[in-house]
Amino acid sequence: MGLHILGLCLSWFVSVHVAVSGQVEQRPAPAEAKRFPSLNHYPTLTPGLSEAIARRDSSGVLRGLADTFAATRWADSAVWERLAYIRIGEPGGVMVNRGGEATRLAADRFDLGCSGALLEALRLLWLPQVELAELAACDPEGGIDCAGDADFGHSMLRHISRKLVSRKLPTPWLAAGTELRRVRLQPRSIDRSLEQADQLQLCTVSHRARKMKGRRYYHHMVVLDPVRDKHARVHLFDTTGRRGVAYRPMRTSALARYLKITLARGNKTFAYVRGTAMLHCLGVTRPDPSPEALTAATAATAATG
Repeated sequence: MGLHILGLCLSWFVSVHVAVSGQVEQRPAPAEAKRFPSLNHYPTLTPGLSEAIARRDSSGVLRGLADTFAATRWADSAVWERLAYIRIGEPGGVMVNRGGEATRLAADRFDLGCSGALLEALRLLWLPQVELAELAACDPEGGIDCAGDADFGHSMLRHISRKLVSRKLPTPWLAAGTELRRVRLQPRSIDRSLEQADQLQLCTVSHRARKMKGRRYYHHMVVLDPVRDKHARVHLFDTTGRRGVAYRPMRTSALARYLKITLARGNKTFAYVRGTAMLHCLGVTRPDPSPEALTAATAATAATG
């Protein structure tokens, strides 16, 4: 199914551990766990995440995911192959693919990679029952090159688009269209792509790999949230650096540098070329795009900004 591509989700991932002194484990309520089964495999569940899920507050869900995994974060970002995801079907748990086979990690390990973190956002906001295997099969349409899973990120977003379109809703989640859009990695272009406050941007970042004969790899996935803090910074949800699963404010100038340069660093296997970065995004309407929800999200973000 091409799941071993999780190892391409950049070098700067962070694993997380449950064994934290003094941490009180909180579990989801039965009804909550039934509706969102992946919650059963989280290290804990912060009150903020539970409240955001109940309110259908998408910015709060992204922030809550980061908070839920923060206390159990592993601080070593040197090893990037052990990128995991949560499987809700049997055998369920936090899984990693080794040699083409899915292996459950130890109970105190949560090595979520970029695909694994984006999958949790997708589940808690739009598709609670979706499995990564449904999104990981390479899509040969539209010029996708399946050899070596280089186009994994691009292909995964196309699968997400199809699944969101298949849901019959009064307000379509893909009101902006089903095709991925290329966003130029310049502040003004990023600002324009985030003008619709009722949409989150699910994106894949690609670079050419010097050690792979210049082939382009869609190797990292992020969510861009247009809700701004009191300093007019947008928010980035991803899994790189010692932040682990993170939701952090960034000015669009810093965001452009991060996607172009920072994400190209440190991967000796592929040796990504900094100047070749591209960003492709799928705009998805928030589960609750009402003005009241956006006002509440903006107020909460500004208070913590």
